[in-house]
Amino acid sequence: MYRQWRPRPGLEHVGFVVGDALESFVTRFSDVLDGRQDQGAYCKPAYLLFDNGTRAKFYQLPLKRVVELEGHSFTTYSQG
Repeated sequence: MYRQWRPRPGLEHVGFVVGDALESFVTRFSDVLDGRQDQGAYCKPAYLLFDNGTRAKFYQLPLKRVVELEGHSFTTYSQG
């Protein structure tokens, strides 16, 4: 089932890191997942789109690791 995404203020998505089990997770829950996104070589999350436009995304790697694998540094933000 395809549901149209509508931008709204507020929460856009919630992400969960599934780890190396992502592919088996996708296979097991393919009947309820709405699709996959190709966000680069190291980031291809599966997602579930809710009626209000919010998504639950399921990742193999945490964002910090993806940034590092893409050759960038990941620095923390601090208020001084």
